[in-house]
Amino acid sequence: RDPSTRGILEELRDFVGQFPPDLSRVQAARKISGFLDDVTPRLLQTEVFATKFPETSETTMENLEKFLMIKLYKLLFRHAASDLRQDDHAEARLSSAGASKNDGVEPSSQASPTTATSSSPSSSSSSSSPQPKQLLRSAGQKVLQEFEAAASALRDMNTYLSPRDKLVCLTNASRIMEMSVATDAVVVEEAKTLGVDPSAVVDELLKALLVQAKLQSPFSNLAFVAAFRHPSLVNEEDKRCFRAWANAFKLLTNISILDFSPTFGVAGDVSGPAWLLDEGVTFAYENCENGDSLTLGDVERLLDEYHRMSKVLRALADIPSSS
Repeated sequence: RDPSTRGILEELRDFVGQFPPDLSRVQAARKISGFLDDVTPRLLQTEVFATKFPETSETTMENLEKFLMIKLYKLLFRHAASDLRQDDHAEARLSSAGASKNDGVEPSSQASPTTATSSSPSSSSSSSSPQPKQLLRSAGQKVLQEFEAAASALRDMNTYLSPRDKLVCLTNASRIMEMSVATDAVVVEEAKTLGVDPSAVVDELLKALLVQAKLQSPFSNLAFVAAFRHPSLVNEEDKRCFRAWANAFKLLTNISILDFSPTFGVAGDVSGPAWLLDEGVTFAYENCENGDSLTLGDVERLLDEYHRMSKVLRALADIPSSS
């Protein structure tokens, strides 16, 4: 309420109040990220911040991001019909995995899920190896109890509205199991006997947590973090953790989360002229040679991108839209 911040506060109100409701997730993320990049340094230069609140740029941007995302949550979370379909598909696949007990993902007193130390999770190839699953059966009752705590931490995602807080839930769930297995002497010793890096168990653990936690709207929760967490506000642990969860989710549901994330994406990164990206045209599939590698989520996004490209071409050619 200080006079020096009045103009910026008005900008924040206008940004929220006039936020377009029909943007794609990529467009909305770029718009919010650009606004944060612009307004944060100007807010820090105001008299009240310079004299009374000597906060860092990161802290200020954290607070601004949380403020904006809470205000825009109802508009941006599960905002498209395709999000509801993706959630329905993901929940069905996760439920099926739990019912069939495939991939050793259902915890029990005889097959306690576990994970590794804080080293980087293994690649998806470990999901087909029996050795990590053998390690799961070696875990003690303490690991099983902490697995339930990790599942509870994962379910907490639905109680928070900002991408930062949802990401913290994912990180907390991972840390609980990493610390648990790091102190489980039986798992560590059997890993040495089998010649297996304990970190290979992380993939099995994350899959088990996704199934056991029964997280509501799993696609929307993960996609929300992937799209709207500002790139400058994540560290290497955040990236490692989220990529591991996204990989486990794709193994279970065949839905990719990373492809359109400027913060966490490692493949299919958004690229192209800025003016086209602002129109929602990403060219993310320009190197796709056939449809065999497309997932369900890819088909949804490809159709959306086609419609947006058609709109751009019509505008350039000055052709009225058929809609």
